[in-house]
Amino acid sequence: MGTNYYLKRIPTEDEIAQCHKLLDERKIEYDDVYKEDFGSPYLEAELEKITEKIHIGKKSCGWRFLFQIHKDLYGKSIQSCLDFIESQTKTGMWKFIDEYGESVPLVDFESLVHNSLDQMTIEDYYEKHPEEKHWGSYGPQQEVVADGSRWWDTDFS
Repeated sequence: MGTNYYLKRIPTEDEIAQCHKLLDERKIEYDDVYKEDFGSPYLEAELEKITEKIHIGKKSCGWRFLFQIHKDLYGKSIQSCLDFIESQTKTGMWKFIDEYGESVPLVDFESLVHNSLDQMTIEDYYEKHPEEKHWGSYGPQQEVVADGSRWWDTDFS
């Protein structure tokens, strides 16, 4: 079990108003999601459908942080990713959150990543459990780069 981290676009006032309008007109499929804390039932679920979310990576207990590769957004280094997150959040159009929707200060995230650099990589795991190495042949390999960070070029959660 671990925690995923995301950059999430903040919905515009127009998008929020449009969701309210659709709710009022009963033109939204409610599914089985119900959130009362945002003033209107289902509003959070509807806003989730229209706002972009970028998966930055995941921290699992005992493991080095695993970054999601986004070649078009930032390079494969901790600093490049931190710079990207900071540049986006400074626009006021994005927020940096964990999978539970809680805001994560960039300085806390940076500490979390750096404090995990002496923790396990997939290579360390396979060294301890060679019988499981065949699992690594089903997709792209994880990569540890010069700054010690761990990267993966596939979708994961």
